[in-house]
Amino acid sequence: MSATNPIQPWVALVGVVIGFLLGEGSRLARYFWQIHRNKQLVQAELKAVLAQIPQKRDILDQAIAAMRKGHLLPTKSVRAVATGYQTVLEELYPHLSDIERNCLHVIYERLRVADEFMDAFEENLTRAIREKIFPDPWAVHIGKVDELLQSYTVIEELARSYLRGAPVDVFNVKSSAS
Repeated sequence: MSATNPIQPWVALVGVVIGFLLGEGSRLARYFWQIHRNKQLVQAELKAVLAQIPQKRDILDQAIAAMRKGHLLPTKSVRAVATGYQTVLEELYPHLSDIERNCLHVIYERLRVADEFMDAFEENLTRAIREKIFPDPWAVHIGKVDELLQSYTVIEELARSYLRGAPVDVFNVKSSAS
């Protein structure tokens, strides 16, 4: 004759619950660790961008000096680091505040526009001179390069604010939410 132990079903049930909680806890820990790693990746990339900007400025300053003498200096250079941001944005997006998202968006879009401008600069200036698009294409392009230098200043300010943990509210989200 076998006696049934009334504790055994509860032990099994407790074991199942503990196993479930451990599995879910592990999954959540990995999920939050991935978010943390993605945020660190973006921060490291912004530091690399800040380190790259002086070289970009130097190229543009040299281009302005050459244009003032009537010479053309190509401005193609290594593109700004943006691979990490583009890779993790979709996954990171829900974990950023509106202000953080907007700040990063403006930083990376300005970088994209700057790279495209620098890549096409030589071709655009040559065409403007050849086709006489502007009365003084040199002055127009010096102005455009000056605007790009100002854009790099904005990028630096925004990147530093983001890295400090106090991103600039570029689209005035706080005041429009009131």
